[in-house]
Amino acid sequence: MDDLYFTDEGEGFPLLFIHGFCETHEMWDDFKSPYIKNYRVIAIDLPGFGKSTLPKKPFTLKDVAQSIIRLVEFLQLKSC
Repeated sequence: MDDLYFTDEGEGFPLLFIHGFCETHEMWDDFKSPYIKNYRVIAIDLPGFGKSTLPKKPFTLKDVAQSIIRLVEFLQLKSC
């Protein structure tokens, strides 16, 4: 998955952490620690934020959602 940066820690049922506007995956660092013991914790940088690449063309919220769907499919998550 080359367009979205993400961290993937722990094992178990996957939890997908998505940051808000003008934030990065790092906003979850202190919060996710207790969950890593019992869950697979995936924290992403949305397109254009943090370590994720900025799309070369204008993009919409629907495009952002599609990038999250591609990541879920790439990680082969059945649910999260």
